[in-house]
Amino acid sequence: MDLGASGRFLKKKYLGLLLFLLLSICLFPFDRGIYHALLPFSDSQIGTLYAHVADLVGNGLFLVVMVISLGLFFLRREKDRFLPFVVCVILSMAATGLFCQLIKIVVGRPRPGTLMPLGIFEPFSLGSDFHSCPSGHAAATFAMFWILVRFVPRGRPFWLLMALITSLGRVIGQAHFLSDVLIGATLGIFFSELLFSHLEDILLKLKRILKR
Repeated sequence: MDLGASGRFLKKKYLGLLLFLLLSICLFPFDRGIYHALLPFSDSQIGTLYAHVADLVGNGLFLVVMVISLGLFFLRREKDRFLPFVVCVILSMAATGLFCQLIKIVVGRPRPGTLMPLGIFEPFSLGSDFHSCPSGHAAATFAMFWILVRFVPRGRPFWLLMALITSLGRVIGQAHFLSDVLIGATLGIFFSELLFSHLEDILLKLKRILKR
């Protein structure tokens, strides 16, 4: 693929992510209805267990260790790709986490458990009850598993399924609305794809810094 075709491909991919982001925002008016429809399952023992497991898997440190371990296993015969993989994981987690936290504070959307009317926001609130959008767990999960998609593409269906199952646990656990999770997932994929597409330049700059 030539550079021009590669650039056009990336533009189409980013445009697709932008459209999906806009569609996710359009779900805002339906979030409360979806939340109430899922309440019976959320309050069940299976739903509670599912939410707890998803919360553990989506935890930042656990997620990074798990993904790097998976990368180590699947890339054990391609050692020259493992270091770029680890760099991509760390930078993607840092970028996604910082950006999502900033958006959470700026937007100030109440979490489902607050039972506040839809459309009521508390911008620049530092209270976690108003950090519903976007879902940081979903962003981190999709960011990490999307890196696996790029480095170990043969496992793409499984990686995406794992990311989806883990992220939806945040809805079942009543920590986020569905749109929060979809927005977080979109941001996670965006940052991972952005870093992956510029990974060679990033590695070159890191090497120059380390040689100083």
